[in-house]
Amino acid sequence: MTIALLGLQFWIEVLQAVLVFAGVGGENLSSSESTAVLVPVQLLGAALAAVCFLKGKTFAGLVGLFIPAVATVGALRLAKPDSRWAGRYEGGKLDRSRSRFAHASG
Repeated sequence: MTIALLGLQFWIEVLQAVLVFAGVGGENLSSSESTAVLVPVQLLGAALAAVCFLKGKTFAGLVGLFIPAVATVGALRLAKPDSRWAGRYEGGKLDRSRSRFAHASG
């Protein structure tokens, strides 16, 4: 959770800089305005990062804690065949996963 909060502070500062550069809010921006936007985005990113971890995509999950777009891509992509997520599927998706990740296992 600490990692997600550190990432949240970074994105709050980035959003504030972008909004001030665009002329929204004058020369400074209150923290409540940017926090109201970024807290839900960061929570969604943390949830998608958890999905990445369940799918066996550790790198996408770690980076996704800081950059929610990476977690979104990792959550939408096919799970690794030996992950907890892939254990829920039989047939088509599991076969596709095994064929896609066959080169990685040996």
